[in-house]
Amino acid sequence: MAIRRKLGVAASLAVVIAAVGIIASILNFFRPRTIDIPPATIDRITITGEAGKRLTSITDAARIAKFEAFIHTHTSGWRQPVDTFPAPLYTLSFEKGGNFSYVIWIGRAGTNWIGFGGVTSQNNVLRDLTEPERAELLRDLNLE
Repeated sequence: MAIRRKLGVAASLAVVIAAVGIIASILNFFRPRTIDIPPATIDRITITGEAGKRLTSITDAARIAKFEAFIHTHTSGWRQPVDTFPAPLYTLSFEKGGNFSYVIWIGRAGTNWIGFGGVTSQNNVLRDLTEPERAELLRDLNLE
């Protein structure tokens, strides 16, 4: 009887430990994140619109630096979406010497988000923007 009771306590303890681990994972999933911008000096931003239609490329170092400064002031507060990643209005691919470095997505008007992604989609994250921030970003990119 004592052995059965000890096994029951051990099993209950294992369930509690597993539940705590699951809860911790869920809470970690929803916590805001900080993104790390790759250290490469970007020399091209290729901008595409809906359905992958290429709109323009930016190679002017001053314009690229201005956009990178915007991103560097918005490195915190990122989160993984709860469900599917939303469809962007614009996709900005950042390149160095013809090699992909990272991507920024800009959501549609009224949705007020930007997204960040690296080489793999498992680390894609979103961040809220105010409408004035979104407008500034699009203005600096000559998109609106």
